[in-house]
This record gives sequence, C-alpha cells and structure tokens, in this order.
Amino acid sequence: MEINTKYKSDIFCIAIFTLCFSARFIEYFLIETDKTAIGENVFHKATGIILLALALKRANLSWSDIGFQKRGFVSTILKGLLLGSVCFTISYWLELTILALQGSPAHLEIYISSFSLTGSQIKNTGFLFFMLCILSNVINVWMEEGVFRGLFIKTLSETKPFMQANFIAALLFGIWHIIMPVRNFINGEMSFAAMVLLGIGYIILAGIM
Repeated sequence: MEINTKYKSDIFCIAIFTLCFSARFIEYFLIETDKTAIGENVFHKATGIILLALALKRANLSWSDIGFQKRGFVSTILKGLLLGSVCFTISYWLELTILALQGSPAHLEIYISSFSLTGSQIKNTGFLFFMLCILSNVINVWMEEGVFRGLFIKTLSETKPFMQANFIAALLFGIWHIIMPVRNFINGEMSFAAMVLLGIGYIILAGIM
C-alpha cells in the first residue's frame, strides 16, 4: 500500500534521525571518542554526513537546496569571524572587568579541552589539538546544520507550514542533545533529578538555538 504523501516527509525525517541518533548512541556509550586523544565525538557526525548525502540523493535534493551555497562562501566566513570576535571581545572584557572590581583579577588562556557537563580538567595547547578542534567543529556544523536546519526543514516544509516544520526540526535537535546528561547519569556523575532537569533544559535551549 502506498504511504500517504502527507506522512512521507515525517517518516523520512524520523528514519534519518533514528539512524543518526543510533550512531550517536554507539559512540557515546561504546566508542567514547571524546575520552581519547581526539577529545571529540566525531564518528557519529561523520556518519551523519554520509547519511545526509544518501538522504539528499534519495530525496532528489542538492547540497545547495539545504543551504550549502558556494556563492559568498568566503565573505560569509569572514562575517562570522567578525561577529564572533566582536561578541567574545565584549563578553570577555565585561567578565574580566567585573572580576577585577570584585577583587578577583583574572586572565585569559587559550587551550583546547574536551566538552564535559561536569567540567574538564585537561588543557591541551599543542598545534595538533587546535587543528583537530577546528576539523571536528567543521564536521559537527556540517552534520547538524545540514540535517536539522537543512534537510529536515526543507523536507517537512513540503507538506507543512514553515513554522511547524521549523518547530519539529528544533524539537528533534533538542532531543538530540539529551544523550549527554543521560550518559553522565549512567556513569554516576549526575543525579537522576539533575539529568531530567538538564535534559529538559537541553531540549528547550538547543531547540531555541
């Protein structure tokens, strides 16, 4: 029996999300790449990019259809760097000023650390770690923006109003992040109540972002 066209996009997106989330689960609980010298969970993100490419082919879409435009590529990067530099300069200056006024002068350090909900104690300053950080973040953005903001919204918008498609994609993006507090709870690094609260916080905050 042919599936109703109205629900094809929903099933398609849920299937892609399930496959990506399965790869995320395997890496977070079995491979644990973030606890190695790499310091980041990049396996499931690379897998997600491959799944995204296959999904685009299946849906007869191109990379440009989900926002990966070649035109203005360099200028967009420069604008992003400018925005980031201005925001970080202002925020760090305010923080340092407030600390100084409180009698607790601080200083800035540049280093790479693994992302941790409970705080990371390892500081890496080697050039290789910086390059791995940049590469892993490129892979991260490529996968998450491509799947959630690109493929999901584009596909769901074919049968739904944009706001509804955007809300579903945001909700899935929020759910995507609850695996982190869940792992911390299972590893005994967080209480059940904290896991629930942080999980809800992730769904809301990550969804909003």
